[in-house]
Amino acid sequence: MASVPELDQDRDISGLAGLAGLEAVSEQLARPIAILRAEQARRKAGVAVTRAAWKNLIFTGGPGSGKSRAAKAVARIYAELGLLHGDLREIAAADLVGTTLQETGALVDATFWRGNGDLLMINDAHAW
Repeated sequence: MASVPELDQDRDISGLAGLAGLEAVSEQLARPIAILRAEQARRKAGVAVTRAAWKNLIFTGGPGSGKSRAAKAVARIYAELGLLHGDLREIAAADLVGTTLQETGALVDATFWRGNGDLLMINDAHAW
C-alpha cells in the first residue's frame, strides 16, 4: 500500500489540465470537489448534511490515458479534505480473478472489505 503524500488540492486538479488528453478532467473534478468542500464546511459549522455527496469515481479510457494519474490526484485531494481515512491501494485486476466464479467473488469481497477507508485503484480494469 502506498501512502498518499500531502499536496495542494488546487494544484492537483489544475495540474491535470496540462496533461495531453486530460484537459477536461480538471473541470470535471472541480465540481464534485467543490461539493465535498462545501459539505465539509457545513459539517464544521454544525449544519446537518442530509444527503452526503457521492465520493466514488470511475475513470474510463484506454491504456495510457491518464486514469491512474487522475486517481492519484483525487486520492491526495480526498486525503487533504479528510475524506480518505486509509491509504491509496493499487491492485491489478488479475488479483481479483479466481479460477472459479465463487473464488472470484470471495477475492473481490475480501479486497473491498479489507480496504475499508482506503481508496482502491484497480489497474487494468479495462481488461474486464
